[in-house]
Amino acid sequence: MSSPKTSIEKGKLLERFVAELLRNSGLDPRARRQVGSGNGLKKGDIDNNIGWCIECKNTKTFNWKSTAEQVARESMNHQKEVIIWHPPNRPFDDSIAIINVNEFIDLLVKVQNSRDKEDILDKYQIKSHLEKATYHLKQVYKDV
Repeated sequence: MSSPKTSIEKGKLLERFVAELLRNSGLDPRARRQVGSGNGLKKGDIDNNIGWCIECKNTKTFNWKSTAEQVARESMNHQKEVIIWHPPNRPFDDSIAIINVNEFIDLLVKVQNSRDKEDILDKYQIKSHLEKATYHLKQVYKDV
């Protein structure tokens, strides 16, 4: 594949990459690049059903202030905001997601709570197996 010639083409490459990540992860099987992003009712660079306004920047320099203002406008205060920046001369997998610190903490809490539930389930399953084993050992003891 030849290298993109314009900044618009570069942006589209990152947008397609992020949409594909969302689809492949199972988070949103219908995620796609938003044609004419920012125009009309659909805002953000990625059309998605996950409740996030996603703004992609594939630029040499990163203007934090204008990008943050852009994603805040496009989220219209009813979506969570994330900026995906692809640093120059790096693979797309090295792109950086920038989110509000409170959203970051909320995500970590959800991950931890999910792990705690898995631990509880594992402990419950082990307890159940031990109870069954104890029952069967008692039956064997009675028979002997």
